Amino acid sequence: MTTNAAETEFDTFLNSFNYEVCDEMKIDSKGLVPLLTTGKAILVDVRFVEEVAAWRSGFSVNIPLNEFPKRINELPKNKVIVTACPHKDRSAIAMAYLRSKGYNAKYLTDDLIGLSEHLRGERAKDFVEDMNKLGQGITAKYFSPTILQNFLLLQLKVFLQAPSNPVYAICKRL
Repeated sequence: MTTNAAETEFDTFLNSFNYEVCDEMKIDSKGLVPLLTTGKAILVDVRFVEEVAAWRSGFSVNIPLNEFPKRINELPKNKVIVTACPHKDRSAIAMAYLRSKGYNAKYLTDDLIGLSEHLRGERAKDFVEDMNKLGQGITAKYFSPTILQNFLLLQLKVFLQAPSNPVYAICKRL
């Protein structure tokens, strides 16, 4: 069996894996937001194109996981790359791939749904203002009615799926 360069890079990543790396490879929404608003990180949504078309954020780059090998050069090596998806599975794979290629990569531990939960109300307002100061162009005009509707539907879904919500028990029985 021959070993190609990708296997060697991943082997190197695995051989250096320890508790410190385990901690370094994770970030939650509370830790991500300051990195985004200071321009130190890029959020990469690793979902398929169709998923992103259904709902997306206005401040992430979409590179589906299966396109990483041919699009990796679109990502800067001088910023933290935070990968995200709805349930962490693809984002953890993408993070491991990026780390094996020498990127400072993390995956979003509370996933995209957790990020949408974190960016509510005043926090959303402050986040958009901070991103606009950086020139990231997140403005009210950017969000089309479809994007706003999808975002609100996602918020409703998160609310309805919360076990602490009294409506949750009713919906679960339906």
